[in-house]
Amino acid sequence: MTVPLQPTGWHFYLNSKAVRLPSTVRDFFYASWEDALWDLLKQLRIPQGSTVLVPSFFCGDVVANMADHGLTTKFYPVDQNFQTKPSLFATYLKKARPQVVVILHAVGITNRLLIQHQQWMSYLPSDTLLIEDSVHRVVEPDKLFFLSQRHVVMDSLRKVVPLPGSNLFTHPSLKLTSPPFHQALEYQVRVLGWWLVFQLFLHLSLLPFRCWQLFWNQQAEKAMLRGYDVIGDSPEAARGWRGGKWVARRLNIASIHHSKKQQVLLYLQLLEPIWQSTKVFQIHFPVSDYHQLRGFPLGLHLPTANQVLAKLRSQGVLVRFELNDSPWSQEQKVVYLPLGPHLKESQIHEVAKAVHNAIV
Repeated sequence: MTVPLQPTGWHFYLNSKAVRLPSTVRDFFYASWEDALWDLLKQLRIPQGSTVLVPSFFCGDVVANMADHGLTTKFYPVDQNFQTKPSLFATYLKKARPQVVVILHAVGITNRLLIQHQQWMSYLPSDTLLIEDSVHRVVEPDKLFFLSQRHVVMDSLRKVVPLPGSNLFTHPSLKLTSPPFHQALEYQVRVLGWWLVFQLFLHLSLLPFRCWQLFWNQQAEKAMLRGYDVIGDSPEAARGWRGGKWVARRLNIASIHHSKKQQVLLYLQLLEPIWQSTKVFQIHFPVSDYHQLRGFPLGLHLPTANQVLAKLRSQGVLVRFELNDSPWSQEQKVVYLPLGPHLKESQIHEVAKAVHNAIV
């Protein structure tokens, strides 16, 4: 058995009707999340040496690229459910006095700091850039709200749909312009070439023979990891392809969300017996987030995490430790079980069976 872990197949994710952008939101389209960040730093004149406050569950490659751009990164803690107490967050804001703050909806789970913003907003400097990191969810533009004029929302399409690029959503009063098309053009071409190869391998993994499925899934995984050496490394920000933005406006958000909600409900039913095991722990999230998740998060206790991961992969479920280079992952591990409209119900059953086999 092999199951495609990354979103595959445009026809599962798109429709012909464009998503409308409300008048309260402006949007820009970049080659990647990091490209959007580099452009924000430049246009908002955030100086080198500035402090960026990020959660302890965060991508180490992005942290390294931030350092290359002259930024100093400091971490604030998140618990096993990827949440931070507002009072603790306020303490870190007072200590760091950051010029940039990142609040991540990890795995797509709503970060309650944004709901409880009254308890810490007074400690956020008025000129600080607040980034709501939505790389793990499909953003609904008509449901966005901004806590200040310097609050932005950024996604990463390739993580949640079979499309390249990143949307930057801003308050209408934030004065930004798109970078010129020719800026970092060679880098844009390199990113697009990487994505096309990655998608080719993913689609080849859908071939009907198990040995081919496993082989091409492995190649897709290698290609995905190769992307970390390509994406976000340009000194100058690259805008996304115009055609990519046109396609990205035609996501079938209702269908994507419906599929994921039903699959999460099925995972919860099938995995209910495993929470008695000492090898795993349940990551809790509200019903209102079922449709938002990038994948179904499975928490692994550190002493047996490698063993469980090896057993899952040996059964063709090629998950990996997510953000394994983050401080959070030094104390526990998490894998994302696949979700999305490209998956069949039978495949969710197969993944759940593999999880049961991995923890016995």
